[in-house]
Amino acid sequence: MTCNKRNAHSHNDNSELSFEEKLVKLLKHWGVHNKEHNENYKKWSVEAKERGYADVSKLIEKAADMSLEINKYFEEAEGLMK
Repeated sequence: MTCNKRNAHSHNDNSELSFEEKLVKLLKHWGVHNKEHNENYKKWSVEAKERGYADVSKLIEKAADMSLEINKYFEEAEGLMK
């Protein structure tokens, strides 16, 4: 799998931003990234359940829920930055 520049990203970009601006940007990015993971986890949870792996499906579903729970901390941290 190749990585093209358009899809690649760095967590150290935007060196012209202040620390605070970078941190807020990262908190938002991490939240979006977690939502993407959540959607993928849920898809795989359904797939596992449909293929007879109900116990595995439940654990993946829990991981999906936890990924969104993490976003609450990112959102709270972002609120403290303002």
